[in-house]
Amino acid sequence: TLGGEAIPVQTDIAKDDDVVRLLKQTISAFGQLDVLVNNAAANHPPTDVVDMTAETWRQVIDVNLNGPFLCAHAALPHMIERKTGKIINISSIGGRQGGRGRGAYRASKAALISFTETLAAEVYEHGIRVNCICPGGVETEMMRQITQGNVPSNLMHPDEIARVALFLASDDGSAVTGTAVDAFGASNPLFQSAWRAPRR
Repeated sequence: TLGGEAIPVQTDIAKDDDVVRLLKQTISAFGQLDVLVNNAAANHPPTDVVDMTAETWRQVIDVNLNGPFLCAHAALPHMIERKTGKIINISSIGGRQGGRGRGAYRASKAALISFTETLAAEVYEHGIRVNCICPGGVETEMMRQITQGNVPSNLMHPDEIARVALFLASDDGSAVTGTAVDAFGASNPLFQSAWRAPRR
């Protein structure tokens, strides 16, 4: 209804060749690349590190950390040449603190915050802004899988996170870079641990 266009490009973002092909097809179709949103993610069932397989660890790190690196690495030469661009990485509330059973996922999301800050410092002089969003619980297929259908009732809708990304991608967000934006919604720890004074 807004008149936008999209092209589907099946991509494994943990594979260099796939990512390069994705970027080439995107630029070929639209003529330029203005915004990169690294939103793909992998998770795992609650598993202590001692019980986690190396394969699971590598799979999560490949998608959640190596993938954004490969995508940014492929997009940056084009953005640097044009002296403009926005990169938005989707981290997580889990990237703010470790938690039992969430080793690979939370480590990858914490590293993505640091990667965002590092990249922002490196490309600011080229007119490129880099930020990340740390969503709380969001109603997604991944959430349904890791909770085995026992989905919490306080989840946000994906559109709420999309609107934060839209702000960061717009001219209105031009002053914001190197920042991790917390978008926790009702899963905000402030609400979960709030001390309530007794009513009189």
